[in-house]
Amino acid sequence: MSCRVSLSVIRLALPRNPTPLAKPVSPTLRASRLLVRFNSVSSVSTLFSMPERRPFVRLPTDVYPVNYGLRLKPDLIDFTFEGKLEAAVEVMLNPMPCSPSAPGPNQQQQEMALEPQQSREDPGGSFSMCVVFARTPGDFLQQNRKREIVTQGTNQIVMNCADIDIITASFVPEGGEEINATGFNYQNEDEKVTLCFPSTLQKGSGSLKIDFVGELNDKMKGFYRSKYTTPSGEIRYAAVTQFEATDARRAFPCWDEPAIKATFDITLIVPKDRVALSNMNVVDRKPYPEDSSLVEVKFATTPIMSTYLVAFVIGEYDFVESQSSDGVTVRVYTPVGKAEQGKFALETLPFYKDYFNVPYPLPKIDLIAIADFAAGAMENWGLVTYRETALLIDPKNSCASSRQWVALVVGHELAHQWFGNLVTMEWWTHLWLNEGFASWIEYLCVDHCFPEYDIWTQFVSADYTRALDLDALDNSHPIEVDVGHPSEVDEIFDAISYSKGASVIRMLHNYIGDEGMNAYLLKFQHKNASTEDLWECLEQASGKPIAAVMNSWTKQMGFPIIVVDQEQPETTVNITNVASDHWIKINPGTVGFYRIQYSSAMLESLLPGIRDLTLLPVDRLGLQNDLFSLARAGMISTVEVLKVMEAFVNEPNYTVWSDLSCNLGHLDALLRGLVLGKLGKAGHKATLEEARRRFKEHVEGKQILPADLRSPVYLTVLKHGDSTTLDTMLKLHKQADMQEEKNRIERVLGAIPAPDLIQRVLNFALSEEVRPQDTVSVIGGVAGSSKQGRKAAWKFVKDNWEELHNRYQGGFLISRLIKLTVDGFAIDKMAAEVKSFFESHHAPAAERTVQQCCENILLNAAWLKRDAEDIHQYLLQRKAPPRKQKRLQNCNSILRITQESIKRSKTRKRDCYSLLSVNVVPHSATGSGLYLQKLKEMNTTDDKLHRKASVSFAAAMHKSVGFEHFLICVNEMLALLEQQTNRELIISIISDVAANVGFVIIKFCRNLSLKCAFV
Repeated sequence: MSCRVSLSVIRLALPRNPTPLAKPVSPTLRASRLLVRFNSVSSVSTLFSMPERRPFVRLPTDVYPVNYGLRLKPDLIDFTFEGKLEAAVEVMLNPMPCSPSAPGPNQQQQEMALEPQQSREDPGGSFSMCVVFARTPGDFLQQNRKREIVTQGTNQIVMNCADIDIITASFVPEGGEEINATGFNYQNEDEKVTLCFPSTLQKGSGSLKIDFVGELNDKMKGFYRSKYTTPSGEIRYAAVTQFEATDARRAFPCWDEPAIKATFDITLIVPKDRVALSNMNVVDRKPYPEDSSLVEVKFATTPIMSTYLVAFVIGEYDFVESQSSDGVTVRVYTPVGKAEQGKFALETLPFYKDYFNVPYPLPKIDLIAIADFAAGAMENWGLVTYRETALLIDPKNSCASSRQWVALVVGHELAHQWFGNLVTMEWWTHLWLNEGFASWIEYLCVDHCFPEYDIWTQFVSADYTRALDLDALDNSHPIEVDVGHPSEVDEIFDAISYSKGASVIRMLHNYIGDEGMNAYLLKFQHKNASTEDLWECLEQASGKPIAAVMNSWTKQMGFPIIVVDQEQPETTVNITNVASDHWIKINPGTVGFYRIQYSSAMLESLLPGIRDLTLLPVDRLGLQNDLFSLARAGMISTVEVLKVMEAFVNEPNYTVWSDLSCNLGHLDALLRGLVLGKLGKAGHKATLEEARRRFKEHVEGKQILPADLRSPVYLTVLKHGDSTTLDTMLKLHKQADMQEEKNRIERVLGAIPAPDLIQRVLNFALSEEVRPQDTVSVIGGVAGSSKQGRKAAWKFVKDNWEELHNRYQGGFLISRLIKLTVDGFAIDKMAAEVKSFFESHHAPAAERTVQQCCENILLNAAWLKRDAEDIHQYLLQRKAPPRKQKRLQNCNSILRITQESIKRSKTRKRDCYSLLSVNVVPHSATGSGLYLQKLKEMNTTDDKLHRKASVSFAAAMHKSVGFEHFLICVNEMLALLEQQTNRELIISIISDVAANVGFVIIKFCRNLSLKCAFV
């Protein structure tokens, strides 16, 4: 049979152009071209607009670096550093008659040159002027070497420079006399310096020499200090770097733009008892002649690379080491005494060389854990830096989620060694090429290394739906966003560049497979590329119209919403071989980046697939996430969504429950005052008592909590705790030797309920006990814990804004702080309050985040007003039946579902009987009896299935109500075995029963005198 499904799209919320999808919505759909409109699901007309962008031009390219010779001498006591730069440069003359300004932020860098060319009208030798364009300064440099150009000279060099004092500067032309600079003109707002010289610089090669000094700052950007504690308890400092996006200029004057690549020769002068690392391997280490306590460490010349990928670290570290099959030395650097914790990351090193089919181009790669680090990690070429929690795994004390997190982050950063470092984006507009691709392939890597993680289902929860949520706002932005001033760059390190970028690449990969990646890397290795360059390579390899398809996804914000019904006079797609009573799921695998709005009838038809789990976890997740998003936008009723949620009663998948609980938790936050007044405070009595017992034993050292249980236990005791509980948690925090454990405690401290204790937690967030990057998590934990906590956190942020902004300004942590603090409000006036505060307290790096938060607050408020009363009535009407009746209903329901599932798919019988045994047997004699009845009705020739069903029953029996009932169930199950003639099967089943019920098997065998004699 075939079924007719009608697809339509909702009206535009924003005036954007319609775009045809060049790929079928799913492999099962025959008609493939649907006219869909990109669209925001936000139903709130926001009053907040982005401020006018600051004017900005990129660096001129009349002087261009070829090699940086850099010597740095950090002082780990006074937190300063001295530097000497000797850069090999090329001087190119400015084109005449005019020199164009640097392109706008949405354009590629273009330089205009005037080239003499023989005129067609005068073959005898007269010349006309021909305009030649070069896409990058490097291309321009190569072209100019081949041409005679009518130009004028320059007597100045413009570079990036921030928080650095230049002492002296000079220029030495090749074969000429040294020219000292006569002045340094700092443009602090644009983070530039102009070196002025008394005469025109000679065209061609030369050397630029600069002596300078700077500060090892405490802002976690540029060249900064990182505090750590030695095993003996002494506080010391390391000198480390974080240059992306625009902070190499805080370590040395440079051309700090991704397209202006050069090689680097780096020398560090450091204490002789410290480890010194940089992008390349050490080629020389010798005593420093001016101070016997120092050594001079020289590193090999790097490949040509962008400034934001340069790195150096000076500190105390241990390491573990291995070597790849092609001879690359791999090391994981850890705090002293914790080398063991680096082994997991070492073992996680993945498959990129084989996947890309391009060798790793450096002789070594180091992965190092940094104590104070703002980001999760940074892909510096050959020296990848990480937060400790993103790299280190304690075999005994790290939880499963931490292992998975480390695997993903390591996979992400190693992908960048090719996609980002070997081939680099031309300008920050194309940041998504780096981050979107790495955010997608990290999952491919982890799926390859750890298939048991079910990581692609988690991708949908962690990235795909996160991107849809942000992209539904009017204050979202396209994947490719115009970037100009440096203050704008940090704003696009968000879920659009990372998660939406990863989602559309996943969708593209589903369309064309792996074709074209190798060609792209080979063509642009050691060069810069744009989005269009990638599309061109993929198009040539696949033969498909990649640019035409993908430009609509990357150059405009929003996504389609497809409305689905079975019969409407709209675009119709025929799906064959579908019975009239079967369900149909659009966007199987939740790969396409759009949301689906089903009609009520089609939604109803999907419920059996949710209940019996025949709808795959990734599709169950996507379905409920779409529903909550549409309800929040006012497109469907929240009550309708809650009714669908009842079908998830048998849901066994962690990722589905994780996403489902987040959505239900959001409703709880919105309706806290209404719902909690009716249902009482959360907290199951038995669970609370057990958590307190285990917590006490953990604190006393009698029984240490498993790592996977610590967060829920900590959270439970804090939520119902007092000042003594908080004191105990703070003591555990102080005693913790592992940063993962400290972070685990910091994230849940905000659950404490008393107002005075909430304030203690907030004050603790800014104390010396919390690392600067983790303060945001503590404040965010308070804001997310309760309505009272959210108000207290917002007040705390306002009261301490100067300190917080000074600590995080110009980085993404300021955006995260704002979002975590205010995003959960659901009152209109709070949007106005937030807007007013940030109008008088400017945060340039978080302007877009402020607008998004204000829009979210208005959406929350509108949702609450629209659906609160309906939800109230729904909850009142939904009264639970008496316990016995409910048990019987549940048993019969599950049995019916199981029978339906078996009819549909014989391959799912095992899973169905496992589900049945877990849900039915432990609860009542009725449930066990019904299950046994089904066992008797089974086809006994299906030995494997019978064994599975019997073992599932045995595994659940010991939870049944009362020992007497337990014995009866076992006796009946063993009686069933007398029908079997297969001796080996009988022995196997009894063995499995014994394994599942443990020592009790002896007791029931003795009491019932079974002795297994019938065997």
